[in-house]
Amino acid sequence: MKRILLACSAGMSTSLLVTKMQEYVKSIGEEAEIWAVGQDQAKKEMENADVVLIGPQMSFLKGELQKEAQKYGIQVDVIDMVAYGMADGKKVYEQALKLMEENKMEKVDIHQLTNEQIAFHIILHSGNARSKIVQAIREYRSGQIEESERLIEEAEQELGVAHDVIFNLSKRKRAESQQRSPCFLCMRKTMLCQRWR
Repeated sequence: MKRILLACSAGMSTSLLVTKMQEYVKSIGEEAEIWAVGQDQAKKEMENADVVLIGPQMSFLKGELQKEAQKYGIQVDVIDMVAYGMADGKKVYEQALKLMEENKMEKVDIHQLTNEQIAFHIILHSGNARSKIVQAIREYRSGQIEESERLIEEAEQELGVAHDVIFNLSKRKRAESQQRSPCFLCMRKTMLCQRWR
């Protein structure tokens, strides 16, 4: 279950937002634990969360809270101001999901992966990007512009992960003293570059 912590000056202005987010989560058949606290309780409560979103009036505390959140391997971000003002539960929930996904991607350590696992990550994320772009085109044609834009953003994130894996692989190969013959990964890199050029 996803655990989303909201924080504002006193925890009151985010209470309505929590309700709206819970209603949206229920409407799409998902499960999530969402709760709100005042800024004084944010550091204490974040150990129980997967992500922390803070009210715009607390933006000056983002750096301090992110430093604390690093102990638990989670992200802190300021709630989108428009979504916050309109108590848009859908928008804020999607913001939380995006942060959690980005955080999950950042935890991939190429130095702990075998060549086969690296190849899998490249194929997985580039394939995910392609699927999201195809879906984005369909959504755009059906008039769902916002959904199309969201899918394109997610596709860009997936491509970014694939690119980072390839870049780090290149660095690791250069650091190795032995010379290797062209391999599947090198061919896959060339195919990716040609596909997304």
